[in-house]
Amino acid sequence: ITIMSTVVITGLDSRTSVDIVENFCQSYGRILNCYIKSNQCTVTFADKNNAEEFIRESPHRIDSNSFVNATWKTTFNRNSSHNQRLTTTTTTTTNSNSNCRLTIRGTCEQLEEKNLIRYFSHYGRVRMCLSNPSQGLATITFDDRISYERALKESRHFLNGRSLIVETYTSIDELQSNKRMKLSDPSESTSSLLISQLEHEKEQSLNERIHLENQYQERIKLYEYEKLQWNEYITKQQNEFNQQIGHYQYLLKQSLDEI
Repeated sequence: ITIMSTVVITGLDSRTSVDIVENFCQSYGRILNCYIKSNQCTVTFADKNNAEEFIRESPHRIDSNSFVNATWKTTFNRNSSHNQRLTTTTTTTTNSNSNCRLTIRGTCEQLEEKNLIRYFSHYGRVRMCLSNPSQGLATITFDDRISYERALKESRHFLNGRSLIVETYTSIDELQSNKRMKLSDPSESTSSLLISQLEHEKEQSLNERIHLENQYQERIKLYEYEKLQWNEYITKQQNEFNQQIGHYQYLLKQSLDEI
């Protein structure tokens, strides 16, 4: 059966201490117990609602090293039907959150949380943003399904002048499973790699072309501006020269009249 107020955190870094985990979990509610064994930590909340919220917002970035997953702590019981009902409830709760979550791929600069939140807020209210620039991944969770579908249906996404890949959410386990499947089929892996490289080169060429066109337009504007300034300067000099000529002619005429 599922222990409704106790969660298990997996994938912790070996350098992560109990104090770090406790401080992070206390932001969700009061903690009754917390202990670490190997790379796994068991946390007991005083209120099961706090534990449910902690599960819903998984994965978490407790420290700056990596993301960790949170699941319910379970024990085995002969009452399998009860166990199945509780497991189904937990799965439904997790899936309802995942249904509004997107996986984002991009550069380190693009995957900064402030940049992602500012960009995806145009599609709806962003409930949570988790970024892992070292792996080139981030997740965005919307408050509602409409905002999620609006962002997913957008044909192309651009952030900081570069293309941003937006996909349906894929868990860490699914990513690892997909990697294993690709490695098991060398021909498919090679083909996918070539396609990915071609798409990347195409994207780079397009970005470079846009950059060159922007530079060209800027230089044209600068040339027109300098040309206008130069013409104004020449006109001003000519007017001053004509004024000086007229003044000298007047002085010469006066001198001749006096003589």
